[in-house]
Order: sequence, then C-alpha cells, then structure tokens
Amino acid sequence: MELGRKCPADISIVGIDDIDLAGAVTPGLTTVRMPIARSGALAVDVLLQAIVGTVVDDITLGSQLIVRASTAVAAA
Repeated sequence: MELGRKCPADISIVGIDDIDLAGAVTPGLTTVRMPIARSGALAVDVLLQAIVGTVVDDITLGSQLIVRASTAVAAA
C-alpha cells in the first residue's frame, strides 16, 4: 500500500545482514553487517555447552553499521 512517505525524508529504514541487494536498490539500504560464519560457529558451541550443562554468560559479536541512503541524519 502506498502511504505517500518518502525514504529517507519521512522515514529511515535499516536492515540486517548486508546482503548484496542492499547496495543495489534505490535508495541503498542502510544495514548492520554481522559476522555470519562466526555467529553460526558460536551457536553450535553454545548448543554443545548447553547439552553438557555449561552456562554461557555473555557472548559479544562484532558488527558494523553500513550507512547508505535509506537513513536520514538524526535530528538534533
């Protein structure tokens, strides 16, 4: 449905995973790039630890914000 909104003038849009299409669409989609292979490997590690009863306290993955034209500058 067309709502008459313009991106990024009226609304900013952000995606995740930074797929190839994100940079090819108009306007380019701002995304958060995540380390996919590392995420999968850590998920397996956490599952295996859960099976043996080990508690995982905290996991931090690095991510990168890829700013493209789908987001406007934040208002002051």
